[in-house]
Amino acid sequence: INMKHLGICMAGNEEDFFAHIDQSYSEPFVYFEIGIASGETLFAVDDHLKDKERTLYGVDVPSSTTIGRENVTVLRIGSDTFFDQIKLKANFILIDACHGHPCVTRDFLGAEQHIKPGGIICFHDADEECQGKHPQHCGGRGIDVRQALKDLGLLDNTREGWILLKETTGDKNRGGNGCAFFKKL
Repeated sequence: INMKHLGICMAGNEEDFFAHIDQSYSEPFVYFEIGIASGETLFAVDDHLKDKERTLYGVDVPSSTTIGRENVTVLRIGSDTFFDQIKLKANFILIDACHGHPCVTRDFLGAEQHIKPGGIICFHDADEECQGKHPQHCGGRGIDVRQALKDLGLLDNTREGWILLKETTGDKNRGGNGCAFFKKL
């Protein structure tokens, strides 16, 4: 597989990330990325799918950073507003915004309503090693993605209609954190 640069924090997840993108691909392909930072992952997905029909949305809170690309729509709004307004269903959703428990939970509940059957939701910063690090916007506590996934019934496959596909750890030597991939049945 041709490795695409996804950004430093996604280092070590490239092969699995693109394999899951390919697994979820069907036309028309719709991708949502919640929390885009500088857009590296969003643009890498666009590059990966360059010869295929696709619609990509990047969603992040308002900031002074402006990024853009012809095939990508970037919306500077909160995820709750995005999910309230969007009418499309996605094949693949990356959740990589605030990693606090309430934010991860809210982002999943919104995403769950907008994923196609057979679609995949990926959570970044889901590996054990990065939990508790880096104070988050909501409450100042550290990364708490795993606890949110446990409480949602995703990690133990008790949430109806969902199955855990794979967890990755990322490449810690390159600054990467892991991902967890879940499929909507």
